[in-house]
Amino acid sequence: MNNSITIQNQPNPFILTRFLYVKDEVEIALLLSILQKRKEDSLFWAYELYYSGFQEEVFQLIWTIYIDFFATLNPLFETYLSTMIKEWTKEWKEEWKEEWTKEWKEEWNKDITLGILVENLLIRPFNTDVFMLSRLYLKENENIEIIEIKTMVEWTTSNNYQQIANYIFTEPIEKTEPIIRSALKQIDPKYKFKKLQLFSNSDFNKKQLLSRVLMCLTSEKPKKKQFYMMIDEAKIEPFKCDKVCSVRPYRILTQRCVKGTNDSGYLSLFAFALSRYKLEEDVYSVYHNDWLYYASFSPIWLHRIHKHNGIRDEEKRCVVFSNEEDEEEFYNCWNYEPDEQSRELKQKTIPEINQYDNSNSNSNSVCSWEIFQQNYNQNGIVKL
Repeated sequence: MNNSITIQNQPNPFILTRFLYVKDEVEIALLLSILQKRKEDSLFWAYELYYSGFQEEVFQLIWTIYIDFFATLNPLFETYLSTMIKEWTKEWKEEWKEEWTKEWKEEWNKDITLGILVENLLIRPFNTDVFMLSRLYLKENENIEIIEIKTMVEWTTSNNYQQIANYIFTEPIEKTEPIIRSALKQIDPKYKFKKLQLFSNSDFNKKQLLSRVLMCLTSEKPKKKQFYMMIDEAKIEPFKCDKVCSVRPYRILTQRCVKGTNDSGYLSLFAFALSRYKLEEDVYSVYHNDWLYYASFSPIWLHRIHKHNGIRDEEKRCVVFSNEEDEEEFYNCWNYEPDEQSRELKQKTIPEINQYDNSNSNSNSVCSWEIFQQNYNQNGIVKL
């Protein structure tokens, strides 16, 4: 199965964020908070990634969430989302490359962009059609050599969405797109093909193509008028990074880790792809003893380490400082002492996860993909 949520392009998959959450678990927590329409949680997780230094990645994650869950019901929102991300990238991408060698700026004028996009997703309807089909598409028909337009027409008129997804994900997009477009035009040239034309000038991948097909097949028409939320800059102030060591560092996690990555109860569904299970050691041992090494893969922590003349030793998997004075100064300011934190706090940052057995449809787990689909696909057309 393909994991369409986490973004794992880093050299090391297990990464701790600025407040020592596991990065890929924060990404999943952001997704689930958006689906559950929890505004404060959604902003908390979005800015945990953003202020850890994963700015471009969190915008890519927002784009992925849109395609997976929102695109079929909100096709006109794509232009707004794409424009906002491009505007942010255009003004900040070059500056970002040098940011971690400078002091924090007093003003981050573009920080509000992320909050605006999150809040605009929160007010829109969604479904799980694209997400579930892209995860569960069949693979036994990979050797199909020829699919004619009439076959695609049969699949669409009989609501055979899983076979459509299988075809899209197992064949080159340059082959599938013309056939799908022709089939949709044949089914309803006045309506469905017109909807597909909304994206006629777009470059898209397989998942985007699937979202467009499902959008064309839904009975709901795209709304011509769009409502867009704006937020005040003061709303993101609580999520900004600490600029000075205003409190003793071992108290920071207690003050700032107010949300848990498994508060939704669904983290176990993604256990098969979580980076904690790729570690050679137990995750709690790593969190207690090697936290700084794994935190150093977050740009904000690497900046702090470099500022105190430290480097990451890949062979020994540790951080080494040039002298004892620099090391002492660093830890006086940034030693969060995760091994000394309470069990309650650790359940927020590195929660225990009871892995769901995806191969067992009779699993007694409190959460399952069936329950996930039931809870979050009220607006969908796909019944799995």
